[in-house]
Amino acid sequence: MSNNQKISNVVDKFIFLTALWIAIFVGIIFAISLLRCFNYKYKKSKTRYRNKSASKLPFIEMPNVYHIGSLISGNVNFYPRGHITNWNYEFGLFSVSLEPERWRHQVAGPGADIFEISLKDRDLRFLDVDAILISHREEIKDKGIEWQLIEIKTGIVTPTDRLYAALKLTYPSFTALTKRSDEEQYLQASLAIIASQDTDIDGLWWTDTLSGTMRTERGGIYQHKLTTVDQKKVSNVNNVLYKRLNHVSEILV
Repeated sequence: MSNNQKISNVVDKFIFLTALWIAIFVGIIFAISLLRCFNYKYKKSKTRYRNKSASKLPFIEMPNVYHIGSLISGNVNFYPRGHITNWNYEFGLFSVSLEPERWRHQVAGPGADIFEISLKDRDLRFLDVDAILISHREEIKDKGIEWQLIEIKTGIVTPTDRLYAALKLTYPSFTALTKRSDEEQYLQASLAIIASQDTDIDGLWWTDTLSGTMRTERGGIYQHKLTTVDQKKVSNVNNVLYKRLNHVSEILV
């Protein structure tokens, strides 16, 4: 083999190895860039999911509320309701308000006693039902369908027997309200079930008095929360100012 051929072979090998290393280097840079791109997209997607999970919902907090009712064995019945009832305004939750005397006529009766209800370690926390129905209506609807609490038939939201069973309401009882659509009631009833998964939520609160259909603003405490609250019989009602706050909750995720 001539010297020229040997030199040519060496040059060819050098060029081949150089090209190979350049290709490997470029491949590594491309792979790193690709991984960074995927990682960025994953983090961005994860951030969007986290932000969605951490969305703030409207709440109302207050130090105490009042229930007007009759004594049962020396105490108001602070135990989970063990029977079904017809559809009512609070969907089977324990009814409370800040103006109990307004509920005495034709509701509680003249002999009913007033009880002040509170928690030891914090204010009572109610989900602001009217506000959340405005701000998260579609999310409530989607979650209600996912949980099979409601369904869409010919474009109309209808309740399922699962919704009634979860709230211990008699199927298919219903209360017509002149200022609230049937769909809104079904969505709010679904929300009552959905919100029960958040242990920081004590119940629901309605600020809408429906032009007199309801006597005052009112709330409902979850039956399973009744064993954790303090209650005392009172003769006078203190003026209570509630706070409107937004809290993080994942109930609609």
